[in-house]
Amino acid sequence: MSRHTDRESLRRTLWRLVAVILAIGAALYTASIISVATDPEYRSPNGNVIGVDYSTFHAGATMLRYGDPRELYDVDAMTELLREVRRGPAGLQPTFVNPPAFALVLAPLASLRYEVGLVVWTVLGVAAFGFGLRAIGAQRPGVLLVGTILSVAGFLGVSLGQGQFFWGAVYAGILSQLSAGKQVRAGILASILVLKPQLLVPFVLWWLVDWRRNRVALGTSVLGAAVLSIIPAILYPGSYTGYGALLQAANDTFPLDSIPMGVTFRDTVDALTGGSTVVSGSIVFVGVGLFGAILIGGVRARWDSDLMFIVATTMGLLVLPHVLAYDWVLLVPAGVLLAQKIPPRSVLIPAALVAVLYSLLFQVVFGVGSFARFGRSIQFAPVVLVTTLFFAVRRLQGLRRATDTSQGPAADVVDHREVAG
Repeated sequence: MSRHTDRESLRRTLWRLVAVILAIGAALYTASIISVATDPEYRSPNGNVIGVDYSTFHAGATMLRYGDPRELYDVDAMTELLREVRRGPAGLQPTFVNPPAFALVLAPLASLRYEVGLVVWTVLGVAAFGFGLRAIGAQRPGVLLVGTILSVAGFLGVSLGQGQFFWGAVYAGILSQLSAGKQVRAGILASILVLKPQLLVPFVLWWLVDWRRNRVALGTSVLGAAVLSIIPAILYPGSYTGYGALLQAANDTFPLDSIPMGVTFRDTVDALTGGSTVVSGSIVFVGVGLFGAILIGGVRARWDSDLMFIVATTMGLLVLPHVLAYDWVLLVPAGVLLAQKIPPRSVLIPAALVAVLYSLLFQVVFGVGSFARFGRSIQFAPVVLVTTLFFAVRRLQGLRRATDTSQGPAADVVDHREVAG
């Protein structure tokens, strides 16, 4: 049997493994639907209210639109409102931790029951993500959209009512506009991420490091984020009251409460140290510094914008705080970009999908169990992700060197001009 035949056999096997995990996702959705249909309390298989995270978003929007904006970050007031929204229990703890602009955006849904709002929120998010996939030229965008929904990250996001499809659509939009050389539009899209600020950090950091090439996008994103942040304070005076204190309280409770769903290096350290805020905070500081150093290295090595996008997206998910399993949907635009740049018969794409999807599934399923039993969660998905990134970058760099060699000195001249521009 030839080496080519062996590689093709491996590629097919890997794609079959991808199909298996998507079938698992379909089974999870089926279990959730049966649970909702048979349980009058709207409980999911894991015991949470269906769309439990969206219910907190809905409560925040309701408070901002119909309540006292100064109580948006009042734990007692929000807990009481959340019990009304859910028509069930809610613990006394920081719940709505997004900025006031997020509640402002969701305010139109506040007049609906939260279950209806959850359906609208989810459908709009999936539609936006589908348009984003088309914008970046993904092959078979419909198949990719369904696959993303059935993935571990997709299922968790849908069942919790998170906004991962909206954020993925924004990431795809930024990529499409940068590829078209439209930096103002890329910056405007990036500014939307101020609704979940940690997701804006990778782009701001990248554009700061590579400011000569991205200064317009950087300036537009910072200005747009500032405008979006100021609008709620003008329309709803007092809406920022207590925001800083609540963020600190949420940060203090986050490590131990969310380790099972965590997928960053900070969560890995938390699992080993028992949730030390000092240690995990230091990891964030060191991680962001390392992130910046890698970007600086990329600029010096004359990485193109596409490679910088892949690195920025992946490294952001690895080192930033409060990034959970459902946020891995943000890797899809970077994955599409990678697939467009390497040979179509390469085993890298199915291998990367298998590694990422199965590590995430194993961590969530067994991580939750180990956390409940030992107070610590299995944390190896970040290591799998950084390993995948390493091989992807090496592959892209190898293709670039081969292209430069085949085109001769002229290619190097063009590349220098592109960087200078």
